[in-house]
Amino acid sequence: MEQLFIGYDKDFYDAIPYVKVEPGPNEDPYPQRWAIEPSFVEIASKLLFQKNNAKVYEEYGLPDDDEIRGFILAHPELLFYAPELKKVWELLDDKRHFLKALKDQIPLSALMHDLHFYELVFISLKLFRDALGEDAFFDMLNTDEGWFPLSAAIYYWALSDSAKQRALERIKREHSHESVEQIFFGTRVSSPVYGLDRHRDDRIIGDYSFERIGSERTSEELTELFSVPLKDFFFDLYFIECKHYAIYNKQKTPIALLKIEERVLKEIITDRDVSLTEDGLLAVILNWLLEVGYSMGKDTLKEEVE
Repeated sequence: MEQLFIGYDKDFYDAIPYVKVEPGPNEDPYPQRWAIEPSFVEIASKLLFQKNNAKVYEEYGLPDDDEIRGFILAHPELLFYAPELKKVWELLDDKRHFLKALKDQIPLSALMHDLHFYELVFISLKLFRDALGEDAFFDMLNTDEGWFPLSAAIYYWALSDSAKQRALERIKREHSHESVEQIFFGTRVSSPVYGLDRHRDDRIIGDYSFERIGSERTSEELTELFSVPLKDFFFDLYFIECKHYAIYNKQKTPIALLKIEERVLKEIITDRDVSLTEDGLLAVILNWLLEVGYSMGKDTLKEEVE
């Protein structure tokens, strides 16, 4: 039976933590039915009557501060997360930060959700806070992308002991949001492109060698050398239909980058001191295309020749 809450406004009713009740095998799925999520049932039973909210506030040990108490009792929907609010207070330990979090509820909602459902998030966040410092920790949680540190707090416990230690050492060293977010994104290592035959079209033609860019490390180094943003040159190493080659001179210096898409040469990027025509590079590229079975795109040379 659905619980009835007495004396509240619409904001409170919007905040009731309902979950959809799936119909039984012989039940009509419509109308949809909802019930309070089981882990909230106990505290929800204490909030049936608004007149009892002050007792709930005291019962869960929320801050003994008139301004904070007044704000929460004026927004009783927050009391569904009373235990989590106590943890937020312990994490922030600062009236100014805590009130700001209460009034800007988008980051707070995500934080309370994760504190409620993921037991070890609180411990992770305390470690992050101690490593970052309180002000930097609050700023991190209060960004538009505040869900990254929450995800990192969950992922942290999946790390090996040595990886946990390195992660905390990096946070202490850098004092940056990015050092926390990196736990969520994971350690980035150079990976090879798809395919065991990734270098089958590598060739040496005259004084030039054509080599497929076969790892993240190589792609990072070359795009930095040519001042080409990865996204602009479409350096997606894992997109099977797109291949990238570097052309090296006999001194093994990279002088050009080629983009092949669906067996068609779509783009040529040359070093500023290299000319396709004056250095005879264009003829070598055409010979390579013929040898490996690729073709020249109809618009590929427009900018190069002009």
